[in-house]
Amino acid sequence: MLNEDQLATLIKAVENKSYEIPVLLALWLGLRQSEIFGLKWDCVDFDNSLIIIKQAKVRNKDDKHVLKTTKTYSSMRILKADKYIMDKIKVLPKTSEFLFNTTGNNIYKSYKRMLARNNLPDISFHSLRMLNASIMLKLGIQDKYAMNRGGWNTEYTIKKVYQQLFDEERNVVDNIVDSYFSSLLSHELSHEKEND
Repeated sequence: MLNEDQLATLIKAVENKSYEIPVLLALWLGLRQSEIFGLKWDCVDFDNSLIIIKQAKVRNKDDKHVLKTTKTYSSMRILKADKYIMDKIKVLPKTSEFLFNTTGNNIYKSYKRMLARNNLPDISFHSLRMLNASIMLKLGIQDKYAMNRGGWNTEYTIKKVYQQLFDEERNVVDNIVDSYFSSLLSHELSHEKEND
């Protein structure tokens, strides 16, 4: 898991790279790698800043890339995308019906080299989706909305598999609990002194 400083480093490190938009789509919007590579131009609504997730590109048993429906019914979704992401998508070359004309393997190799060059933890591309879920947890996004954004169909999946705790937030929580009990102890000790 990356901390906030590392997240900022990652976002800066991918800026203007060929894999920037796939990284942002996974980290910011929680898309699966197969969903990213399944995006066609008709899945992007520039007028309303929407990205429509309705298919995925995966390898079949013959090791060929094929389009299929999303992993689950709840994975089909429409996401509002920030202007920053939409502006980046607008300038992509339109050389085919797909936004990205490379393989996930090429993106993955470039992504892994970027992590090493920037002294970032060696996390998988899929971990960016986990970070998205964890960021929504940190921001207090209700599970129902987080599940809808990420295309998860059960609370178990988002809570037990995807959401992780940030160490910084855990320290804040620990300090809040410690302060509460310390204040109870202080109150009790001062009350005992009054009764002596």
